[in-house]
Amino acid sequence: MLIGISPTGSFELTRLSLTSSYQQRGFTLLETVLVVTIIGILIGLTTISLSALDQRHYQNEAHRLKLSLNQALDFVLMKKETLAWFYDGETRSYQFRRWHHKKDWAKIDTVELFKLYELPQDYYLEIEQAESLPDNEEETPQVVFFSSGEYTPFQATLKTKKHRPISLFGDGFSAIAIPDNK
Repeated sequence: MLIGISPTGSFELTRLSLTSSYQQRGFTLLETVLVVTIIGILIGLTTISLSALDQRHYQNEAHRLKLSLNQALDFVLMKKETLAWFYDGETRSYQFRRWHHKKDWAKIDTVELFKLYELPQDYYLEIEQAESLPDNEEETPQVVFFSSGEYTPFQATLKTKKHRPISLFGDGFSAIAIPDNK
Protein backbone atom coordinates (compact mmCIF):
# COMPACT_ATOMS: atom_id res chain seq x y z
CA MET A 1 0.00 0.00 0.00
CA LEU A 2 1.12 3.45 -0.75
CA ILE A 3 -0.09 6.67 0.80
CA GLY A 4 -0.28 9.48 -1.68
CA ILE A 5 -1.73 12.98 -2.09
CA SER A 6 -4.58 13.36 -4.51
CA PRO A 7 -4.96 16.41 -6.81
CA THR A 8 -7.55 17.78 -4.39
CA GLY A 9 -5.02 17.76 -1.55
CA SER A 10 -6.39 14.90 0.49
CA PHE A 11 -4.48 11.83 1.48
CA GLU A 12 -5.46 8.60 -0.22
CA LEU A 13 -4.43 5.03 0.22
CA THR A 14 -3.43 3.67 -3.13
CA ARG A 15 -2.87 0.00 -3.68
CA LEU A 16 0.31 -0.63 -5.58
CA SER A 17 0.85 -4.07 -7.01
CA LEU A 18 4.29 -4.93 -8.21
CA THR A 19 3.02 -7.90 -10.23
CA SER A 20 0.29 -6.06 -12.00
CA SER A 21 2.62 -4.73 -14.64
CA TYR A 22 4.81 -7.85 -14.72
CA GLN A 23 3.10 -11.16 -15.53
CA GLN A 24 4.88 -14.45 -14.89
CA ARG A 25 5.30 -16.36 -18.16
CA GLY A 26 7.24 -19.50 -17.15
CA PHE A 27 8.79 -21.47 -14.34
CA THR A 28 11.71 -20.30 -12.30
CA LEU A 29 14.98 -22.15 -12.50
CA LEU A 30 14.47 -23.54 -9.00
CA GLU A 31 11.06 -24.97 -9.87
CA THR A 32 12.45 -26.60 -13.02
CA VAL A 33 15.41 -28.14 -11.19
CA LEU A 34 13.11 -29.45 -8.46
CA VAL A 35 10.74 -31.14 -10.95
CA VAL A 36 13.63 -32.69 -12.94
CA THR A 37 15.17 -34.01 -9.71
CA ILE A 38 11.90 -35.62 -8.60
CA ILE A 39 11.41 -37.23 -12.02
CA GLY A 40 14.99 -38.56 -11.92
CA ILE A 41 14.45 -40.10 -8.49
CA LEU A 42 11.21 -41.77 -9.63
CA ILE A 43 12.88 -43.21 -12.75
CA GLY A 44 15.76 -44.50 -10.63
CA LEU A 45 13.42 -46.24 -8.20
CA THR A 46 11.46 -47.81 -11.06
CA THR A 47 14.66 -49.09 -12.69
CA ILE A 48 15.87 -50.62 -9.41
CA SER A 49 12.49 -52.31 -8.87
CA LEU A 50 12.43 -53.78 -12.39
CA SER A 51 16.03 -54.97 -12.09
CA ALA A 52 15.27 -56.76 -8.82
CA LEU A 53 12.18 -58.35 -10.35
CA ASP A 54 14.20 -59.56 -13.35
CA GLN A 55 16.87 -61.04 -11.06
CA ARG A 56 14.19 -62.84 -9.04
CA HIS A 57 12.65 -64.30 -12.22
CA TYR A 58 16.09 -65.56 -13.29
CA GLN A 59 16.65 -67.25 -9.92
CA ASN A 60 13.18 -68.81 -10.11
CA GLU A 61 14.09 -70.41 -13.45
CA ALA A 62 17.17 -72.03 -11.90
CA HIS A 63 15.11 -73.30 -8.96
CA ARG A 64 12.44 -74.65 -11.33
CA LEU A 65 15.10 -76.67 -13.14
CA LYS A 66 16.52 -77.94 -9.84
CA LEU A 67 13.04 -78.94 -8.67
CA SER A 68 12.37 -80.77 -11.95
CA LEU A 69 15.63 -82.71 -11.77
CA ASN A 70 15.12 -83.64 -8.12
CA GLN A 71 11.54 -84.70 -8.80
CA ALA A 72 12.87 -86.97 -11.57
CA LEU A 73 15.24 -88.50 -9.03
CA ASP A 74 12.36 -89.15 -6.63
CA PHE A 75 10.18 -90.46 -9.47
CA VAL A 76 12.66 -93.16 -10.54
CA LEU A 77 13.03 -94.35 -6.95
CA MET A 78 9.29 -94.65 -6.43
CA LYS A 79 8.33 -96.06 -9.82
CA LYS A 80 11.48 -98.12 -10.43
CA GLU A 81 11.73 -96.75 -13.96
CA THR A 82 14.50 -95.09 -15.92
CA LEU A 83 14.12 -91.46 -16.99
CA ALA A 84 16.27 -89.21 -19.12
CA TRP A 85 16.57 -85.43 -19.28
CA PHE A 86 16.95 -83.94 -22.77
CA TYR A 87 18.01 -80.36 -23.47
CA ASP A 88 17.79 -78.84 -26.96
CA GLY A 89 20.10 -75.84 -27.27
CA GLU A 90 18.52 -74.63 -30.52
CA THR A 91 15.04 -74.25 -29.06
CA ARG A 92 16.31 -73.63 -25.49
CA SER A 93 13.88 -76.24 -24.21
CA TYR A 94 14.11 -79.32 -22.04
CA GLN A 95 11.96 -82.31 -21.18
CA PHE A 96 12.05 -85.67 -19.48
CA ARG A 97 11.40 -88.99 -21.17
CA ARG A 98 10.79 -92.50 -19.91
CA TRP A 99 12.65 -95.55 -21.20
CA HIS A 100 10.02 -97.37 -23.22
CA HIS A 101 10.16 -101.09 -24.02
CA LYS A 102 13.94 -101.22 -24.03
CA LYS A 103 14.20 -99.48 -27.36
CA ASP A 104 13.49 -95.75 -27.16
CA TRP A 105 12.62 -92.76 -24.97
CA ALA A 106 8.90 -91.92 -24.67
CA LYS A 107 7.57 -88.48 -23.75
CA ILE A 108 5.90 -88.04 -20.36
CA ASP A 109 2.67 -86.06 -20.43
CA THR A 110 1.32 -86.99 -17.00
CA VAL A 111 3.70 -84.94 -14.81
CA GLU A 112 3.73 -81.18 -15.42
CA LEU A 113 7.41 -80.69 -14.50
CA PHE A 114 8.43 -83.42 -16.95
CA LYS A 115 6.70 -81.94 -20.01
CA LEU A 116 8.48 -79.92 -22.68
CA TYR A 117 9.51 -76.57 -21.20
CA GLU A 118 11.02 -73.66 -23.13
CA LEU A 119 13.33 -71.30 -21.29
CA PRO A 120 12.47 -67.58 -21.41
CA GLN A 121 14.00 -65.47 -24.16
CA ASP A 122 17.76 -64.83 -23.73
CA TYR A 123 18.12 -67.69 -21.21
CA TYR A 124 20.16 -70.75 -22.14
CA LEU A 125 21.87 -73.71 -20.51
CA GLU A 126 25.39 -75.04 -20.80
CA ILE A 127 25.76 -78.66 -19.74
CA GLU A 128 28.93 -80.49 -18.77
CA GLN A 129 28.71 -84.23 -18.36
CA ALA A 130 31.13 -86.13 -16.19
CA GLU A 131 30.47 -89.30 -18.18
CA SER A 132 30.00 -89.60 -21.89
CA LEU A 133 26.67 -91.18 -22.81
CA PRO A 134 26.40 -93.38 -25.91
CA ASP A 135 25.63 -91.30 -28.94
CA ASN A 136 24.05 -94.01 -31.06
CA GLU A 137 20.53 -92.65 -30.90
CA GLU A 138 18.77 -89.89 -32.77
CA GLU A 139 18.70 -87.85 -29.58
CA THR A 140 21.12 -88.33 -26.73
CA PRO A 141 19.99 -87.44 -23.21
CA GLN A 142 22.13 -85.12 -21.11
CA VAL A 143 21.28 -86.92 -17.86
CA VAL A 144 19.92 -90.43 -17.26
CA PHE A 145 18.16 -91.24 -13.97
CA PHE A 146 18.37 -94.97 -13.28
CA SER A 147 15.79 -96.95 -11.31
CA SER A 148 18.43 -97.58 -8.63
CA GLY A 149 18.42 -93.86 -7.75
CA GLU A 150 21.75 -93.14 -9.39
CA TYR A 151 22.11 -90.75 -12.31
CA THR A 152 24.84 -89.55 -14.62
CA PRO A 153 26.86 -86.78 -12.95
CA PHE A 154 26.59 -83.35 -14.55
CA GLN A 155 26.79 -79.61 -14.16
CA ALA A 156 24.15 -77.43 -15.81
CA THR A 157 24.68 -73.66 -15.88
CA LEU A 158 21.82 -71.26 -16.55
CA LYS A 159 23.05 -68.11 -18.31
CA THR A 160 21.89 -64.77 -19.68
CA LYS A 161 23.73 -61.66 -20.80
CA LYS A 162 22.41 -59.64 -17.83
CA HIS A 163 23.08 -61.91 -14.84
CA ARG A 164 25.79 -64.01 -13.28
CA PRO A 165 25.53 -67.68 -14.22
CA ILE A 166 23.74 -70.03 -11.84
CA SER A 167 25.10 -73.58 -11.77
CA LEU A 168 23.34 -76.77 -10.72
CA PHE A 169 25.46 -79.74 -9.68
CA GLY A 170 24.61 -83.40 -9.61
CA ASP A 171 27.19 -85.88 -8.32
CA GLY A 172 25.27 -88.97 -9.45
CA PHE A 173 24.02 -90.03 -6.03
CA SER A 174 22.62 -87.18 -3.94
CA ALA A 175 20.07 -84.45 -4.63
CA ILE A 176 20.84 -81.89 -7.32
CA ALA A 177 21.92 -78.62 -5.71
CA ILE A 178 22.60 -74.97 -6.43
CA PRO A 179 25.61 -74.01 -4.30
CA ASP A 180 25.54 -70.72 -2.38
CA ASN A 181 27.57 -68.05 -4.16
CA LYS A 182 27.85 -65.78 -1.13
